[in-house]
Amino acid sequence: EVISIREKLHETYAEVEEELVEEELEGRKGWKED
Repeated sequence: EVISIREKLHETYAEVEEELVEEELEGRKGWKED
């Protein structure tokens, strides 16, 4: 059970981190264009 919970948390964290990285890249693109 503990392992499955950890895996679930890891998956969720990875997804959130991916979204944050994409937002960061978009922000940098927009900043360069201005």
